[in-house]
Amino acid sequence: MTSTCFDNIDWQALSTKLNAIQPVARLVRVTHTLGPHNGNVGFDFLGFHIRQYRVGKYRMRTYRGKPGFKTIIKPGQKAIERHLQQIQDIVRRHRGAPQEALIVALNPVIWGWALYHRTGVAKRVFTESDMRIFEMLIRWARRRHPHKSWGWRYRRYWRKQKGRVSFSDGESTLVRHEDTPIKRHVKVRR
Repeated sequence: MTSTCFDNIDWQALSTKLNAIQPVARLVRVTHTLGPHNGNVGFDFLGFHIRQYRVGKYRMRTYRGKPGFKTIIKPGQKAIERHLQQIQDIVRRHRGAPQEALIVALNPVIWGWALYHRTGVAKRVFTESDMRIFEMLIRWARRRHPHKSWGWRYRRYWRKQKGRVSFSDGESTLVRHEDTPIKRHVKVRR
């Protein structure tokens, strides 16, 4: 009689452990990064959206003359919306606060989020986020001075610095997403 490695397995205990794993399997989503799979293309991971795009024959990543693909990692849409919602909540909490207090509250949030997402393809997202924040700040200024004109509010809260207009009180200036330099991940070599 021969003995196999399966003779010493407690099949009852193994079955119990596998049944415990099944609820976790419902949380797993299978997707493809290049083509649609069950209506999904790419996936979100740690605030980034990872997806591949096809490129032409004479672009990058061709294999023996066949068209290839490139992988694009961008800030995820849910992460962008969460970030803008957080900024909107800060602006709402500082409705009656002075401009300096609002800038001090917003700068770490903007700077931290931009530093985290600067390794991906984020320049367009940074520009769009700055535009949305500008709209929030316009509403903030309108709420503080409802009977003043737009020109008065603009001269009061926006100053020209370094060749462009910034939300500033003269001493402190609001950080912009687009001021964050994009730095790609550098592969560590031995």
